[in-house]
Amino acid sequence: MQAIRLKNIHFTYPDQYQEILSGITLDICDGQKIALIGKNGCGKSTLLKIIRGELQPTSGSISYPIAVPKIGYLPQDLMISNQLTVRDYLLQGDINSYNIIREINTLSAEKNLCVEDGLHLAELWQNYDHGNVLFWEQNVD
Repeated sequence: MQAIRLKNIHFTYPDQYQEILSGITLDICDGQKIALIGKNGCGKSTLLKIIRGELQPTSGSISYPIAVPKIGYLPQDLMISNQLTVRDYLLQGDINSYNIIREINTLSAEKNLCVEDGLHLAELWQNYDHGNVLFWEQNVD
Protein backbone atom coordinates (compact mmCIF):
# COMPACT_ATOMS: atom_id res chain seq x y z
CA MET A 1 0.00 0.00 0.00
CA GLN A 2 1.36 3.40 -0.99
CA ALA A 3 2.04 5.69 1.96
CA ILE A 4 3.89 8.66 0.45
CA ARG A 5 4.05 9.90 -3.15
CA LEU A 6 6.38 12.66 -4.33
CA LYS A 7 5.86 13.85 -7.89
CA ASN A 8 8.24 16.13 -9.78
CA ILE A 9 9.56 17.79 -6.60
CA HIS A 10 11.73 20.88 -7.03
CA PHE A 11 13.22 22.88 -4.19
CA THR A 12 15.29 26.06 -3.93
CA TYR A 13 16.04 27.76 -0.63
CA PRO A 14 14.71 31.36 -0.64
CA ASP A 15 18.17 32.91 -0.16
CA GLN A 16 19.84 30.81 -2.89
CA TYR A 17 19.63 30.70 -6.67
CA GLN A 18 20.76 27.12 -7.20
CA GLU A 19 18.03 24.48 -7.16
CA ILE A 20 18.74 21.81 -4.51
CA LEU A 21 16.17 19.26 -5.73
CA SER A 22 15.08 18.92 -9.32
CA GLY A 23 12.35 16.61 -10.63
CA ILE A 24 12.29 14.09 -7.77
CA THR A 25 9.55 11.48 -8.20
CA LEU A 26 9.27 8.77 -5.57
CA ASP A 27 6.74 6.36 -4.07
CA ILE A 28 7.30 5.00 -0.57
CA CYS A 29 5.06 2.10 0.43
CA ASP A 30 3.66 1.53 3.90
CA GLY A 31 6.25 -0.16 6.10
CA GLN A 32 9.06 0.30 3.57
CA LYS A 33 12.49 1.36 4.83
CA ILE A 34 14.56 3.79 2.76
CA ALA A 35 18.07 5.23 2.90
CA LEU A 36 19.24 8.41 1.21
CA ILE A 37 22.84 8.30 0.05
CA GLY A 38 24.77 11.09 -1.63
CA LYS A 39 27.51 13.66 -1.31
CA ASN A 40 27.31 16.62 1.04
CA GLY A 41 24.96 19.36 -0.13
CA CYS A 42 23.03 17.26 -2.66
CA GLY A 43 19.70 17.65 -0.82
CA LYS A 44 19.28 14.50 1.31
CA SER A 45 18.28 16.37 4.47
CA THR A 46 16.12 18.77 2.47
CA LEU A 47 14.24 15.85 0.90
CA LEU A 48 13.65 14.30 4.34
CA LYS A 49 12.34 17.62 5.63
CA ILE A 50 9.93 17.81 2.69
CA ILE A 51 8.74 14.23 3.32
CA ARG A 52 8.25 15.03 7.03
CA GLY A 53 6.28 18.19 6.16
CA GLU A 54 8.86 20.57 7.66
CA LEU A 55 9.51 22.25 4.27
CA GLN A 56 7.24 22.81 1.28
CA PRO A 57 8.61 22.11 -2.21
CA THR A 58 9.10 25.05 -4.57
CA SER A 59 7.04 23.06 -7.08
CA GLY A 60 5.70 19.55 -7.50
CA SER A 61 3.36 17.64 -5.24
CA ILE A 62 3.56 15.39 -2.22
CA SER A 63 0.64 13.27 -1.06
CA TYR A 64 -0.03 11.10 1.96
CA PRO A 65 -2.88 8.58 2.31
CA ILE A 66 -4.38 10.33 5.35
CA ALA A 67 -1.88 12.53 7.19
CA VAL A 68 1.86 13.10 7.38
CA PRO A 69 3.18 9.78 8.75
CA LYS A 70 5.47 9.52 11.78
CA ILE A 71 9.02 9.16 10.55
CA GLY A 72 11.98 8.51 12.84
CA TYR A 73 14.68 11.06 12.10
CA LEU A 74 17.80 12.45 13.75
CA PRO A 75 19.03 15.78 12.38
CA GLN A 76 22.62 16.01 11.20
CA ASP A 77 23.37 19.07 13.35
CA LEU A 78 23.49 17.34 16.72
CA MET A 79 22.53 18.93 20.01
CA ILE A 80 23.44 16.14 22.44
CA SER A 81 22.86 16.33 26.17
CA ASN A 82 25.69 15.00 28.34
CA GLN A 83 23.04 13.19 30.37
CA LEU A 84 21.91 10.93 27.49
CA THR A 85 23.51 7.66 26.50
CA VAL A 86 24.17 7.08 22.80
CA ARG A 87 21.39 4.46 22.81
CA ASP A 88 18.88 6.90 24.31
CA TYR A 89 19.88 9.61 21.84
CA LEU A 90 19.40 7.27 18.88
CA LEU A 91 16.05 6.12 20.18
CA GLN A 92 14.87 9.73 20.32
CA GLY A 93 14.81 9.58 16.52
CA ASP A 94 11.87 7.20 16.91
CA ILE A 95 10.14 8.19 20.13
CA ASN A 96 7.51 5.47 19.67
CA SER A 97 10.22 2.77 19.72
CA TYR A 98 11.88 4.44 22.69
CA ASN A 99 8.63 4.40 24.68
CA ILE A 100 7.83 0.79 23.73
CA ILE A 101 11.28 -0.43 24.77
CA ARG A 102 11.11 1.48 28.07
CA GLU A 103 7.68 0.03 28.80
CA ILE A 104 8.78 -3.52 27.89
CA ASN A 105 11.77 -3.16 30.21
CA THR A 106 9.63 -1.80 33.05
CA LEU A 107 6.93 -4.48 32.77
CA SER A 108 9.47 -7.27 32.26
CA ALA A 109 11.18 -6.32 35.53
CA GLU A 110 7.93 -6.87 37.48
CA LYS A 111 7.86 -10.21 39.30
CA ASN A 112 4.06 -10.50 39.66
CA LEU A 113 2.20 -8.96 36.72
CA CYS A 114 -1.57 -8.71 36.83
CA VAL A 115 -3.45 -10.17 33.85
CA GLU A 116 -4.05 -6.72 32.32
CA ASP A 117 -0.34 -5.80 32.47
CA GLY A 118 0.60 -9.22 31.09
CA LEU A 119 -1.71 -8.72 28.11
CA HIS A 120 -0.30 -5.23 27.58
CA LEU A 121 3.26 -6.63 27.67
CA ALA A 122 2.27 -9.24 25.06
CA GLU A 123 0.87 -6.46 22.86
CA LEU A 124 4.10 -4.47 23.20
CA TRP A 125 6.14 -7.54 22.20
CA GLN A 126 3.82 -8.06 19.23
CA ASN A 127 4.56 -4.51 18.05
CA TYR A 128 8.25 -5.23 18.50
CA ASP A 129 8.03 -8.56 16.63
CA HIS A 130 6.24 -6.96 13.67
CA GLY A 131 9.10 -4.55 13.04
CA ASN A 132 7.34 -1.55 14.53
CA VAL A 133 10.26 -0.91 16.87
CA LEU A 134 13.57 0.56 15.74
CA PHE A 135 15.87 -1.94 17.48
CA TRP A 136 16.28 -3.94 20.64
CA GLU A 137 19.02 -3.37 23.15
CA GLN A 138 21.63 -6.13 23.30
CA ASN A 139 24.31 -6.64 25.90
CA VAL A 140 27.77 -7.43 24.58
CA ASP A 141 30.41 -9.10 26.76
